[in-house]
Amino acid sequence: MDGRTANTNNQGSQIGEGFDLTSSYVERKYGSCDDDGQTDKFDLCWKYDNASLVLNGKATELVKDDTTGTWRLKNDDASIVTHSTGADNGDGGDDISGGKGDGKGEYWTVITGDGTKYVFGLNKLDGAGSERTNSVWAVPVFGDDTGEPGYSSGTSLSGRAKTQAWRWSLDYVEDTHGNAMSYWYTAETNNYDTLGDDTTGTAYTRGGYLSKILYGQRAGALFTATPAASNKVTFAYDERCTRVDGCDSLTESTSPQWPDVPFDAICKDGDKCTGNVGPTFFTRKRLTGITTSAWNAALTPSADFQSVDSWKLTQKYHDSGETGDSADQSLWLESIQHTGEHGTPLSTQPVTFTNEFLKNRVDGSADNILPLAKPRLYGITSETGAKTAVTYQAADCVAGETMPRPDQNTRTCYPVYWEPNGGGIFLLDWFQKYPVAAVSTTDETGASGTITDTYEYSDNGGAWHYNDDPMTPEKERTWSIWRGFAKVTHRTGPAGGTQSKTVTAYMRGMNGDRLLKADGKTLDPDARRTAQVTGIKAPAIADADQYAGFTRETVTYNGASEVAGTVNDPWSRKTATQHKSYADTEAYYVRTGATHVRTNVTSSSTAVDRTRTAVTTFDDYGMPQTVEDKGDDAVTGDETCTRTWYARNLSVGLTSLVSRARVTAKPCATADSALDLPAGSATAGDVISDTAATYDATTAWTAGQTPPGARSSGAAALAATTATTSPSGRNSAPRRSTASAGPYSSRTPTTPRPARPPTRRPPQVPSPPRRSPTPRTSPPKPSSTSPPARPRRSQTPTPRPPKPPTTASDASPRSGCPTGCASRGLRRTTSTPTTCRRTPRPGSPRAPSPRPPRATPPATPSTTPCYAPGKPSPPPHQADASST
Repeated sequence: MDGRTANTNNQGSQIGEGFDLTSSYVERKYGSCDDDGQTDKFDLCWKYDNASLVLNGKATELVKDDTTGTWRLKNDDASIVTHSTGADNGDGGDDISGGKGDGKGEYWTVITGDGTKYVFGLNKLDGAGSERTNSVWAVPVFGDDTGEPGYSSGTSLSGRAKTQAWRWSLDYVEDTHGNAMSYWYTAETNNYDTLGDDTTGTAYTRGGYLSKILYGQRAGALFTATPAASNKVTFAYDERCTRVDGCDSLTESTSPQWPDVPFDAICKDGDKCTGNVGPTFFTRKRLTGITTSAWNAALTPSADFQSVDSWKLTQKYHDSGETGDSADQSLWLESIQHTGEHGTPLSTQPVTFTNEFLKNRVDGSADNILPLAKPRLYGITSETGAKTAVTYQAADCVAGETMPRPDQNTRTCYPVYWEPNGGGIFLLDWFQKYPVAAVSTTDETGASGTITDTYEYSDNGGAWHYNDDPMTPEKERTWSIWRGFAKVTHRTGPAGGTQSKTVTAYMRGMNGDRLLKADGKTLDPDARRTAQVTGIKAPAIADADQYAGFTRETVTYNGASEVAGTVNDPWSRKTATQHKSYADTEAYYVRTGATHVRTNVTSSSTAVDRTRTAVTTFDDYGMPQTVEDKGDDAVTGDETCTRTWYARNLSVGLTSLVSRARVTAKPCATADSALDLPAGSATAGDVISDTAATYDATTAWTAGQTPPGARSSGAAALAATTATTSPSGRNSAPRRSTASAGPYSSRTPTTPRPARPPTRRPPQVPSPPRRSPTPRTSPPKPSSTSPPARPRRSQTPTPRPPKPPTTASDASPRSGCPTGCASRGLRRTTSTPTTCRRTPRPGSPRAPSPRPPRATPPATPSTTPCYAPGKPSPPPHQADASST
């Protein structure tokens, strides 16, 4: 919420303001043609080759290395990213010729270190007939400059448009065992007046929604197996209207019943779309239900899916009261109710949510501009009656007072350029951010006291980084990227009782930030900020940009006295550089290179810190190679070294599979030739423990073993020999174990995990409004329209709904029952459990963990109120790795 401004897409998600369905997708951003030299043309124009990834709740920019052409995650975790063409998905770029052109049918593949493959935008899955996932959403994009896709297709701008994807949604997942799952979507289309030529409208995808997930599938048999899937999740939607007893058809007269749907932007197929001179992106739907089901072969008269669990979502439009009509209403999630569907349905009490409206804009009474009030999460009542209350800090900035220089701003408000009421003049305005001050949970029965969590932020304020997003015109860029507080103090415990205290120091990546000249108004092209970060006891180090969000130090206290503390030293290695006109975008491995754990101990009446240091070195994949535990820093001779080997096969994306871990009682600098490495377990030597694994029926371990390149559906044997030496020097007997597992797996089979029910993200950050609250829209940040969207940052926590499974082995609640076995629904604790033997599947780690984005990307396109007549609204902002 804090990131909403007049230049962001302000339609709430399909769940409601502040909530989101954890979708996974790749997006590309496009610029406004009006900002690319095509005056008063508000279509989308190609800007540069870019993409961003949202996967399993993590978001990061993708960086195309200038030298190799390889795509890397900006927050690199060694996942392999492949951009391909040739899919039957409606994406129509230039034919590739002579190494130029982006190709038709673009799609993306991400393979994580465990070999799990995620495919985005394939649309026609392997073996499909007429079935399509509808995972690619496209829009006309003009190539108005030499070398851009579409430029060679015509002699003037009108002939240089190509239908290009702005979002590729995840539609297929496959692990190394051949387990698979598929995602299916419904696209929402619209039309607009291309180039404002007042002819029949041109079609584009304005948005869409996830309709179902099938899992428990097998690669190569997605459409031929019986059943095609063992489990599924389905999603139910309704219109975004205010009527609770059914909506009328959406017409001009009934459009006030759809408060945040821009009726004036809707244009039917075959109509002229006069006035709609650019694409807008929005949805007419809201999510009302989620149902998980398992295949039951014993059902009569025929086998079918049987419902296991369901969640009912209830929304309501809340009015901020700014305009006196429905135009400024926000869709709010009122409640989520869980029901066990097996047998006699049994429901829990609903989880309910309340809100309070806070002004996003630093509002003045005389400026005649709306304050853009948005709802923040205020209270939660759980299924069992516990009540949680959220308190926010008061607004830090007041209209009429002198604001700080944008490049020196440490307050919790930030500047943004925008065009009030479509007047053609961009002005610098300020918007609020509301950090959370306290969260308290109360047992309404009185059996337990209130537990309160309070948050205090560093006295020197927050940090705002310069926004150098190339989609934002240079004249409109300013310091609007939230980089957080240097220190946060967290107290928790019973209200009025003894509370624990933790202080955490963060790096914010402010070194090298842009600066203004001495006049405080003009951007200095050469000056860069010098910034260091200090902790409580940690020495100062450079606050490098790639370390933004890194935890430098954590200290716990007993009253005013320190009990323990940990200092983390960052480590990084650059993996890709993509040059743009304004800067270099760089990808990095960022890891913790060393930890210094101290404990405050009292010896004779003197308190001293006893420190233990562990230093990690990393290989070319950013994975631990050695970890040297130095023991007590004050003594020598107690060092140990853990050395790790990996079994890798890049052809299937396996990079993180550990093949051996050896712990020795010597520093890591000690060469193998100098170690006492006994041939057997009869003597200890320098070895504390040594665990080796061979994969896929291989009997002898080798340092360079490579798992097979083909993905296999058969089971393989995992053999591991472990010798463990106790501190006394005695070896335990070698242990050899085998486990039936799929290729490459070092785990025994496990049971599918249940899909997660809706959960709530904490609150977000500010954004400005416009006077007229008529909603208008655009797509997520992948594309930006005119006027261009400003990066939106979600600063404080924001609610999140059900998280669908995103690995081929994830499953819905109580799923995976074999033939004739009924799944268990919700049961009262007094009932007798029904035995349900589940079908095992090889364990499969969850998706990549690029460092979490500091912004929460919207899952669906949204609307933006208050745009000048004739101009399209900007797209909603996707995840941005530079925001917090």
